[in-house]
Parts: sequence; C-alpha cells; structure tokens
Amino acid sequence: MEKVSINGLAVVGRGKCGNVYVLSDEKIIKTFNTFIPFSAVEKERNNAKRVHELGIPSPDVFDIVETEEGTGLIYERVDAPSLERLMKAEPSKMGEYALRLGVLCRLVHAVQAEGFISAKKEFMNRLEQSRARIVRLCGVEAFEKLGRLILSVPDTAGIVHGDFHPDNVLVRNEALILIDMADVMTGHPIFDLLSLYFLRVKKEKVWKTVEANLDCIQDGDAKARVRVIIEKMQSSTFSEEMAASFWDGFLKGYLDTRDKARMERVTRLIDGYSYLYMALLERSKGFLGEEITDIATQEGVRVLLERYDELYGSIVWQPPAAPNLR
Repeated sequence: MEKVSINGLAVVGRGKCGNVYVLSDEKIIKTFNTFIPFSAVEKERNNAKRVHELGIPSPDVFDIVETEEGTGLIYERVDAPSLERLMKAEPSKMGEYALRLGVLCRLVHAVQAEGFISAKKEFMNRLEQSRARIVRLCGVEAFEKLGRLILSVPDTAGIVHGDFHPDNVLVRNEALILIDMADVMTGHPIFDLLSLYFLRVKKEKVWKTVEANLDCIQDGDAKARVRVIIEKMQSSTFSEEMAASFWDGFLKGYLDTRDKARMERVTRLIDGYSYLYMALLERSKGFLGEEITDIATQEGVRVLLERYDELYGSIVWQPPAAPNLR
C-alpha cells in the first residue's frame, strides 16, 4: 500500500470516523480512525466507485493509502459548501433548498443496482447488534416484533444511500453532489427516509427524552458527560420552524406533488418508522455513551410497539420515478 504523508496538509473536515485533508487542487484524502477496520475502508471505496459509475452525481474515488493517522482514501476534490451549511446561512431559502434535495433523493432511489447489501438485511444486522440491549430493557417479545416489522418492508432494488442528509450533499456551481458512500445499500426508500426524517425533523425528540430521564442517571460524571453531548448535538439540530419548512420542501421534491393529503400520509408512515433509528443506536454507543443509548433505545422501542399494528405491512407505495433533470 502506498504511503502518503498528511503532515502540513490543510484540514477541510473533521468527523467521528476521521479527517479530510487537501492533497492537491484535484484531490483530497480522507483518513480513518484506527477503530475503523480496513474492510470498511475497502467497502466505502467500492461503493463510491460503483455509485459514481452508475451516474449518481458524486466524487470519483481513487486509491487506498497509508497515512500517519492510519488508512486513507483518496477522492476527487469537490471544493464546495454543504447544502446544510447553505440552509442554515439562508433560512429563507430552506424550502427551495429542501425541494432540490428531494429531487436528488428521488434520482438516487430510482437507480436500480445489484451487488450492494440489502437494506433490509443491514437493518436486521443492526437489530441483532442491539439484541442484548433491547432484550434487557424491553424483553424478548419486543425484539422479535421489531424483526417482524423490518421484514414486512417490501423488497425493491433501488439505491439507498444509508446516510442521506443535507450535510452529505455539496453544492458546486448550483449542482448537488452526494458524498459519503460508506453505507450504500439497495432496498426500499423507507430505509433512507426514516433516518433523514429522524435526524432533520425529529432529532430534538431524542434529546428531550434524554433530558427528561437525566434524574435516572445516578453517576455524577456520567450525567455531566451526557449534558455535554446533549448541548453539542442540540447545537446542530434544526429549529422546529426550519424542520417543518425542510420537510415540506423535501417531500414536494421527492414525491413531485403538492397534494397535502398524500404528503401527510407518507409523513405519518415515515414518522413511525423513524423510531427504528432511535431504537437501533448500538453502533453509536461509543460516541453517545451507554446512558443515552439505553434511554434512546427504550423510547424508540416503546413508540414502535405502540404503533406496531399501524405500521406492520402498511408500506404499499413504491419508489417514485426518476426526475427529468434536463
């Protein structure tokens, strides 16, 4: 594996998994923290290459290299702000930006592909990873019902990004460019839409739930740590007004409709399934901590069970047709 030094390179991004540096005018290098296995880096590279070749607007990807920070991945450089940054800088344009995001999401979901992991299988894997916590907090029956709920989602073969949100979309010369292909899958759009809805419309729910349960945390250090995480995450949460404008614009672009009744029906469904994100936070426990993960898991499972009969087998809509971008 080629070695590439990042000493002295400008940092243009920092995340939970690593950092991004400017390698040249044409390329950047994304480094991965040591807890990220090499197989995950290979998976991201292969996903990114396939997605780019399928015609989805995204950066090209090149070599896997070794850096002072561990494994690195070289990408085409797209020197542009994220759509989320523009949304927050120009809140009056939230609806317009969100509509364009919805059109991009519709384009992605309309692309049929093979060779990626099934989204349904991936969510069943995440459920299995959460088995011990869910059983401890909510019981075996709750765990089994969540599995049946996931398996009830119809099988489709469209691309599912796996982490679709406006901070993973760059805007260059008015064109939207999708980044971060680590979790690309194929399957029903609900598996993308539930996380987008939760993170940009319902995210405040998890922090309010955690705050309401702070008294249950007896350890003073743990409680202080939880408060720091809440403050940090709340700072990146859309306000209620921005969230409403975002979702209205997004659905208009995604469903290509102004039919309020239809938008409300789809939103109700996505809202219910979005609690899967809250119930299956096991992968984020290293960042969130055991206390927040416990509280979120318990609340997510509670709502899913409460709405189980409404949600089970209720998805009858198919992915929308690709937009005509000409």
